[in-house]
Amino acid sequence: MRCAQQTFGCSFLAHKVCADLLPILKFGFTTRVRDVMAQPCPDPAKCSVGIPLMVDLSWMATPSIVKHSSHSQHLLFRTSRRSMISPISCCSSDSLAFDVYKCSICDFYIHIRCAALPKMIHFHKFDQHPLHLITAGTSNSFGSDHDICEVCEEDIECKYWFFHSAKCDYSFHVNCIPSVGYLSKVKFGGKYSMSCHSHPLMRKRMLTYGRNERCGYCHKIIVGLVDQVAFSCEQCDYWIHFSCASDSLSSSHTRGTILFEEFDL
Repeated sequence: MRCAQQTFGCSFLAHKVCADLLPILKFGFTTRVRDVMAQPCPDPAKCSVGIPLMVDLSWMATPSIVKHSSHSQHLLFRTSRRSMISPISCCSSDSLAFDVYKCSICDFYIHIRCAALPKMIHFHKFDQHPLHLITAGTSNSFGSDHDICEVCEEDIECKYWFFHSAKCDYSFHVNCIPSVGYLSKVKFGGKYSMSCHSHPLMRKRMLTYGRNERCGYCHKIIVGLVDQVAFSCEQCDYWIHFSCASDSLSSSHTRGTILFEEFDL
């Protein structure tokens, strides 16, 4: 959308989705309800204290009613009401932080984030052939209902959605592929000052970093090849878990700090 005063020299532009955002949104977390005010994205380099809460706004643009290939016989309706005993069909993540899509007739639920996954992607680092999203429970070439992810080399439960190359017989967890993983829409980098370390720390995505590091706060391993956030110092190779950085800010009682937390989208 464009400013109506363009003829008078104003060059302001905004996406329609962004222009239609409500000024204040209520997000229901498992611990509390948080009000989030719609604001222009700040410059990370200017965040000297704390880390702002990051929320993916793309889910707000999703339609209320969809027809999805994973359950094509019925329409799916967007809802925030889901029984705790109702299973999620798309993945093992059982986050209740956001709305889901529910079948209008049967007890079928999928995450909004999973519903938006592309049916086909390319992951040239591991396979030159296209990878297809498998949404129906299936067995691999050995007749098992489990497979192995080529990235993390951990088990894939084939009853949940995953990406697969039929030509190479390669399989991948959805969240092990950088272009569609949990943090695929987060911009990394920026520098943040924290009380736990004397130098500015940079936000890193461990999935693309790909190597294990040791946390300088709790001294436990920060696992590489997992789609999670960590912070590192480029001056002295100091690393800290996302959760440990939050703990350090809480324990320092720094005024003005915006506490942050990870949650599934």
